[in-house]
Amino acid sequence: MSPIICPTCGRQHPAAEGFCQCGYPLYVDDVASGDLTASHNPGRLPGESGPAPIPQPERTTAMPQPPVNHDPGPMVMCPAGHPNEPARTLCSVCGLQLGQAGAPQREPVPEPIRPRREISGGVIAALVAAAVIVAGGAVWALTRPSDDDVVEGDVTSVTVGEPDDRAVVAVDLSGVSAAASSVLPDDGATSYGPANTLDGDLATAWNSHSRQTGSGEGETLTYTFASPIDLARIELINGYTKSETTFQNNSRIAEVEVVTDTQTFTVGLHDSDTPQTIEQPFGVTGSVTIRVLAIYLGDGWENPAFATDLALSEISFFRFDG
Repeated sequence: MSPIICPTCGRQHPAAEGFCQCGYPLYVDDVASGDLTASHNPGRLPGESGPAPIPQPERTTAMPQPPVNHDPGPMVMCPAGHPNEPARTLCSVCGLQLGQAGAPQREPVPEPIRPRREISGGVIAALVAAAVIVAGGAVWALTRPSDDDVVEGDVTSVTVGEPDDRAVVAVDLSGVSAAASSVLPDDGATSYGPANTLDGDLATAWNSHSRQTGSGEGETLTYTFASPIDLARIELINGYTKSETTFQNNSRIAEVEVVTDTQTFTVGLHDSDTPQTIEQPFGVTGSVTIRVLAIYLGDGWENPAFATDLALSEISFFRFDG
């Protein structure tokens, strides 16, 4: 069978090939019959004149297979699995794109270049603020006592800073004065002033005036010493411990900020009527302010006719000896 000449580019091909390297299908009837020769003007069929038409062939014969006895050397496989000579760019059987000459696969498509996203100053500030909040939460979690913080007896100990092995002695509470941001008015012979937290009587307590100041968050208790002391420890009893009913009905302190003349510490407290201890070398100070940051809400808030006040029954102070 005579060679086939592509009418588009003029390349000469064996009769068994189905596609020219330029992509023209060689298996249409006019081409497969061998009517085209090297003398034909490329791009024109015999008897035609003028510009070469764009061929619109229809398949009339089955797609030919590569010759069995054609062995040009190392072959390049098309995506459909047909072998081709290394110099070809299109498959001679199906016309699919081949890799570069001599390569068995196509070149990988490079990743698109993506523009870098600039981070604005506002975003950076937001990230810094979030990091501060997370760090603050971690500090609160570390200082807030857990159920495993109970030491000898019923005293819960919370160590805020590094422990100090120096001997400590109790501060004489008779020389300590107390003030509060709000006080529940007396009820007959029952008073609710901050001095009740220094009397050693569990049947008395300081109560905030919730009808005027709200739940108790933000309330403060300030204790002033007769002279500055090297404060080592604070012990307190949370809530109104006169009875189980008064303890549950009144709110209790959940978290406080302890403010001295030189330092400020944030500490979490148990919802318990047993003594709790805050240990820390607070430094030399003439006063201590307990600022309430969070509360355990009392059951009395469930009754609209009954105002629930924040309560603290007792507090005492210890200083380093010497």
